[in-house]
Amino acid sequence: MLSFYNMSQLQTIENYIRNSLLEKDERYYSVKIAFEQTQEYFKIYDCMESTCHCSVMREIYLKPKNSIINLSLRTHLSEKTLYRYRKKYISYFCYFFNGDVLSEAAIAGK
Repeated sequence: MLSFYNMSQLQTIENYIRNSLLEKDERYYSVKIAFEQTQEYFKIYDCMESTCHCSVMREIYLKPKNSIINLSLRTHLSEKTLYRYRKKYISYFCYFFNGDVLSEAAIAGK
């Protein structure tokens, strides 16, 4: 999976996901399905590896947008770890969004 995002690309994709999840329009249905599949994947991963990725994802994408410092304090993760996790979540989301990593460029508007 591709994961060579800089911070502005990451924020652009995250804003797209966050806004799409709030929309009631059916054209964002595939985004919602991809997000649900990503969450389902990390639920299983959490059970197998004793991690907390699913709750971190909820904090990032389903709660009101906060500063990275605030997010870091709420999730009890360092900013560097949060950045690494966010890149990981976006990569998996993009995989589920189109079934391949080529969708990353489409979401980022390239």
